Amino acid sequence: MNIPLKALVRLAAAVATLALMSCTKAPSAPASSDAARQHSNPNGIDWIDGDVSAAFAAAKTAHKPILLYWGAVWCPPCQQLKSTVFTRSDFIAKSRSFVAVHLDGDDAGAQKLGEEFRVSGYPTMVVLDADRHELMRIAGGMDLSLYATVLDTALADLEQKLAAALAEAGKLREDWLRAKAETENVRRRSSEDVSKAHRFGVEGFAGALLAVKDSLDAALTVENASIESFKQGVEITSRQLDSVFEKFAIKVLDPVGEKFDPHRHQAISQVPSDQPPNTVVNVLQKGYLLHDRVLRPALVTVSAAGADDANPS
Repeated sequence: MNIPLKALVRLAAAVATLALMSCTKAPSAPASSDAARQHSNPNGIDWIDGDVSAAFAAAKTAHKPILLYWGAVWCPPCQQLKSTVFTRSDFIAKSRSFVAVHLDGDDAGAQKLGEEFRVSGYPTMVVLDADRHELMRIAGGMDLSLYATVLDTALADLEQKLAAALAEAGKLREDWLRAKAETENVRRRSSEDVSKAHRFGVEGFAGALLAVKDSLDAALTVENASIESFKQGVEITSRQLDSVFEKFAIKVLDPVGEKFDPHRHQAISQVPSDQPPNTVVNVLQKGYLLHDRVLRPALVTVSAAGADDANPS
């Protein structure tokens, strides 16, 4: 059978490619940094190896404390600790309440971390919160039984602090509720006071005017009163009213001879006068002040400018 040359070339190339592929080892997938850093062993402690920053970040996310273990491969007490305490099922179960991080003192940069956490002797275990505040530690050279109790002690301490924090939070909530209720009461009383002030703000003034009204009513009951006696009665009533005005800081504006003040006087005309220009000549209707506020301006006439003032030489 005659096979075209081009087909033979393509077949030879394919065979060569298959041969090369069979001699080359397929590259393995790059290991995840998290997998290299943390053991996901359901039967052991989930250590984060060396990456302290990642451990504290995980602690913040999970709202857990840090269990920091400082050891070395060559250290006999460390090996004994690993083979005894770290393999206990109760210790492993309790370690799940922490973010466990392992620092090997012989690793690069480990001594700097050791200085940061003030650890030197092997083995050392330190419990910290997620903000790097130390809660407790068991320094190197201690009896191994103490290391077995570190999680119990730390958890008990955290539970005690949590209970104290919850009690304090409850007290603060009670104080807040009490303050809120008191604020609501003050607001309600203030609202009632404002409402009463609007409705009864003139109660004292109105009560004082009742005596004036009584005097007027009494004057009207008098029959065949002479003009003189009627005038005396009006004068007495007027003095009563003046007394009420004085009591409530109502002052009369009677500005004859004073310089015209547009804030207190209302001019209706200018009249010729030998007084200086803009001087109040006549008061047609008295004005009144309440304290310093104008209740009613005085109705006045003022002096006009004379010829000499209008055309100074």
